[in-house]
Amino acid sequence: MPWGELSLQNGYVTAFKEKGLDSNRWINAGIFAISANVLDYIQGRDEMLEQQPVERMITNPQVVAPQHKGSWQGTDTIKERRIVEASAAKGLPRWQKMLYS
Repeated sequence: MPWGELSLQNGYVTAFKEKGLDSNRWINAGIFAISANVLDYIQGRDEMLEQQPVERMITNPQVVAPQHKGSWQGTDTIKERRIVEASAAKGLPRWQKMLYS
């Protein structure tokens, strides 16, 4: 699976694993909204946000995640972008078209 995985409890993230293989977990679509407080959790220039800092924030708990149960399509590759563009050409609702324009 090419996405980060989340475990959730009452809207709070209880575990995060980058690009794991467990199909029973929620995925991280790579969208973050963060405050300046995130800097308190970064301990070195070599740390990736998605690894140690996020793990530290989860233990406090400081990370929440809305759960989307509808369809979702990543657009990390040209192939995926073409899939989205083809869907938009078929008349997707306005909010979906706005996401990919």
